[in-house]
Amino acid sequence: MEKIQELVDSQNFQEAIDQLSILLENELPSPKVETLQVLNRILSLSTKRQDLQIAILRLAKFENSERYCELILNLARLYIDLGQLNAAQQELENLRKINNQYIKCILQGFDRMFNQKKQDLQKEDQWEQFQLLEKEEKDLDYFYQDGLFSYLIPASWFQKWRLYVKNEDPIDVEDPIVSLNVSKLRQLLNLNEDSINEEIEINPGPIDSSRLLQIKWNLLPDITQQKQYLNYVLRNDLREGVDFVHVSGKVFKYFENIYGAFVVKRLIVKQEEQDKVIVDLIPRVINIMILENQLQEASLSMNGFEQVQEMTRKLKVNKGFNNSNELKWWKFKDLQSQMDWISMIQKGTFIKSIKGRELDMKMKVDDLNLTIEDILICEIKQGKSWQLVAEINDIKQKEQNVSELYAKFGISNIPRALPDSRRGMTGLQNLGNTCFMNAALQCLSNTYEFTQYMVYNQFAQHLNPNNVLGTKGFLASSYAELMKSMWFANYSSVSAIDLKKVIGKFAPQFYGYGQQDSHEFLSYLLDGLHEDLNRILNKPIVTDIEITNESDQQASEKFWVNYTLRNQSKIQELMVGQYKSTLVCPICSRISKTFDPFMSLSLPIPNFQTFQASLYFIYEDSDNISAKIFLQLSSDMTGLDILKQLENILNISHKRMNMLLIKEHQIQERVTYDKGAKWINEHHGILFVQEVISNMQNLQPNQINVDFYYVAKSTRIYEDDKILSFPRQVVIDKNSTFQQLYGIIYSKFRIHLTLAVKELTSKEFLIRDEFLNLPRPKSLGETIQEFAILVQNQLQPFTLRFKDKQFDKSSKRELQFNDNLTIDIPGQNLAIEVIISDYLVKNIQILKLQRCKEFPLNDTRSQQIRKGEYDLEDCLRAFTKEEILGQGDEWYCNKCKKHVQASKKMEIYRAPQILIIHLKRFKTNRISNLGNFYFSNGTQKITSLVQFAHELNLNNYVLSKQAGDNQNYIYDLYGVDNHYGGIGGGHYTAYAYNSVLNKWIDYNDSNARTTSSNVVSEAAYLLFYRRRDSEKCQMFK
Repeated sequence: MEKIQELVDSQNFQEAIDQLSILLENELPSPKVETLQVLNRILSLSTKRQDLQIAILRLAKFENSERYCELILNLARLYIDLGQLNAAQQELENLRKINNQYIKCILQGFDRMFNQKKQDLQKEDQWEQFQLLEKEEKDLDYFYQDGLFSYLIPASWFQKWRLYVKNEDPIDVEDPIVSLNVSKLRQLLNLNEDSINEEIEINPGPIDSSRLLQIKWNLLPDITQQKQYLNYVLRNDLREGVDFVHVSGKVFKYFENIYGAFVVKRLIVKQEEQDKVIVDLIPRVINIMILENQLQEASLSMNGFEQVQEMTRKLKVNKGFNNSNELKWWKFKDLQSQMDWISMIQKGTFIKSIKGRELDMKMKVDDLNLTIEDILICEIKQGKSWQLVAEINDIKQKEQNVSELYAKFGISNIPRALPDSRRGMTGLQNLGNTCFMNAALQCLSNTYEFTQYMVYNQFAQHLNPNNVLGTKGFLASSYAELMKSMWFANYSSVSAIDLKKVIGKFAPQFYGYGQQDSHEFLSYLLDGLHEDLNRILNKPIVTDIEITNESDQQASEKFWVNYTLRNQSKIQELMVGQYKSTLVCPICSRISKTFDPFMSLSLPIPNFQTFQASLYFIYEDSDNISAKIFLQLSSDMTGLDILKQLENILNISHKRMNMLLIKEHQIQERVTYDKGAKWINEHHGILFVQEVISNMQNLQPNQINVDFYYVAKSTRIYEDDKILSFPRQVVIDKNSTFQQLYGIIYSKFRIHLTLAVKELTSKEFLIRDEFLNLPRPKSLGETIQEFAILVQNQLQPFTLRFKDKQFDKSSKRELQFNDNLTIDIPGQNLAIEVIISDYLVKNIQILKLQRCKEFPLNDTRSQQIRKGEYDLEDCLRAFTKEEILGQGDEWYCNKCKKHVQASKKMEIYRAPQILIIHLKRFKTNRISNLGNFYFSNGTQKITSLVQFAHELNLNNYVLSKQAGDNQNYIYDLYGVDNHYGGIGGGHYTAYAYNSVLNKWIDYNDSNARTTSSNVVSEAAYLLFYRRRDSEKCQMFK
């Protein structure tokens, strides 16, 4: 299973599915929960395989475990998404037998959601009312009011609601598992036929915010009404605007009254010391051990601003203690002391002496400086005496002879190296989803040019506490102290809590304990350090530069001088380079050049140009079940290329194929040969390919293409007739009669009628047995004769009608079967409605109009998403490639006086001494807004392996070389910031070359160990390079 997990983490989904299918086959009928978990993890990446996902989850056998609960909750959420609320409730009933307080809290939330009395409000009115509430919320500055609640709604529900009430087109979101061959799984689960998944209007259903939660098995819930919101613990991987949005109390109540809701809310808190208002999104989950007669593991959910005495209150309420029960809280001195003490207790040896301290009841939770590994001991007084005593009551600080400046910023003296100093081989403790910070800090720590400047207090003379763009010097000071403890102390791991507090104070996006992006954190850190150490105390006002006839060298120098007039620091000297950006107007050919600074070089990964697509292939012979086929496309392919790819797969001429984009059973686009694959992928609708005698591009003058739609006639005057399925196509001669058209369409419909008749009784279909024994007609004449028999027995299955009012302006004209008129229309396209007869409409599902099956390709590997392998050269070429600005991203041309889609080219003009390369692995889909709310429609991670050498030669990419720059731009790799896993969370680690120990170190939060120099992997996210002419490391010398 460990190997399969690695395959999933690297997004090698096809191989993982193949191995899981074998595993499942061996485990059936009682598969392991772990197997089901991994299968669900893969399938949940898509919304197009819900039937398979449901079948997998339904295999779970009851057990009183966290993993079982997670599976059942996922199953219930799938049913909720499909609008099958009764099925969801039935599955949740299985959890009633679980003996766990946290699960009971979740079930209470579902009960409220399902039992909510709902208002009936027209969807057209909902949008207008929402806008009024949103305006009221904005006028009141709702999210700046201390003590109010922010309600969390899944962004996916918000998006569905918007599409529903505004009748908007859905957003195309890339499906990372669209090409998976799951035929083996379907066979194991007896799911032989898939269903054609078209985009139809769906009521958004109840607001199921439970999907934002994680299960905390040992959490002790707070039963007091005002604190119950803390009983739900959010997932660690949530991202605001991607996974959820904030709404006010009134907006949420409005939605809840219409749809029902699982309530997840968080407190809006004013931080007095920062004069900022934030939503305390992720309260601290504190691990505790209750020492009474025996040790009991548990956890509490707390806001950071709450005091230790609130922990006491929660525990007493939950355990039913009265006020006479006294208790103390203990925190260990360090993690090693904690592990030693707990290990002895678990072995049955009670140790009264504890290396730690008793906590003051008035201490704030945030001031406890807890990591995720810390465990607090809650001691319940037994009788008249306490069991535990502190080995050290006070940790005395050594007196330090510091200057006034050092005292103000907490800067210690230059440290002395101890015999057992860790010399940078020090881990960083995880404070709660802070691996993103730890990985970046370890790479920056091994940038010895900057580290030695910090640890030897050289930075102190450059502190700029009055810079309004900085942190008043506190970021630089706390960073220096952290570096001293990592390089000169003898701890195997240290905490970066002080640094995090400073960052959270000045950058609210990093406040709290949610997962963040390592590159975004590093960008803020470098910018903050630069401003704290900026030697320009009074920044001059500089004017914008307008380039006329200057050479690139002259223009670059102008921009650089402008930049350095306001920015001079150690960070700027080491890490700032310069871009050259060129824009060309397509109308007047005006050229605009700018030369902007950068601290990291963000490079695209070329596989943005390849993508997977699925389509439905409809055979001319309707006895063949429609096929769902997965193709790998590239942006340089055309519609013709796609059809030729199908020709090779199906052995059917591409000249017999029509390609259509269909939405809500209607043709949106007829895709011609010249349409690009990228254009097809970006346009709304499901891709269909219909096999016909001759496609639209090859119709003869005497041929007509017929689009026909299966329709149920409305029984009410004010309702439109309902289209039942996607349109089919046939090609007929222009001299065909109406009766021949009936025969041709009946030949396509006959298989559906046969399937339906098998489900009907002889009373419902008078000639049932005779019909089922009829041989399949071999010619159009025989087909017409069979249809005539049905008409004679008053079993005519359908009536034809022109779809458009082109023959009779007042109504659509029906075509009679016995009418022998010739079809006479202008043009070569005809739309026909096939009105299904009442006796079939009553049981429409038995016609199986949407049936399909996945097409098994012989080469299963070709269906897998192949991201390919690239190297930094490929990424650099992609970065410097000229592109045309897209719609919505136009550039304003001063000469033309309008916005234009200009050509844009980015290049490197100056390269810094320390080069940080950011591989753009995370691709965010289109940003949508709903009034004041902005959210992304999903993010994908690119897992392609990018090969990067230990030696990087940038000489061919640095433009200043062309102007006589004699610098040799050869770089050596010294750091790699890795991201493992998918976009939904994942984990960061780092590799860094320690220039003191002359070894590569593998950093994984608290753990630091030596490793080989083979640090290239698909996980690489940030690369740190040092120019070869840099001075050697001087630390410890």
